[in-house]
Amino acid sequence: MIGVGILIESAVHIGDGSIMDVESALRDVRQAGEAGSLSDTAVTNLSAWLSESCYEEYRGLIIDQVRNQAWGELDDLFWTVIPFGTGG
Repeated sequence: MIGVGILIESAVHIGDGSIMDVESALRDVRQAGEAGSLSDTAVTNLSAWLSESCYEEYRGLIIDQVRNQAWGELDDLFWTVIPFGTGG
């Protein structure tokens, strides 16, 4: 039963009710980067958003886009981290 629990924790239900696990999404992101469909920084940032617990609530949305191979949109959204601060 331990293996089942691990599988469930790493799987995310996506918009159409199917399941795609995080490892599959990470693999697809890496492959898209290798194919030139995503910039290196987008691959790095998407990997963080898919694997770090602080972004967990967004995983389903991101995996939806990965599954749909929306590489242009994902690259536009994740190519950089926008710095912000007080400006002075």
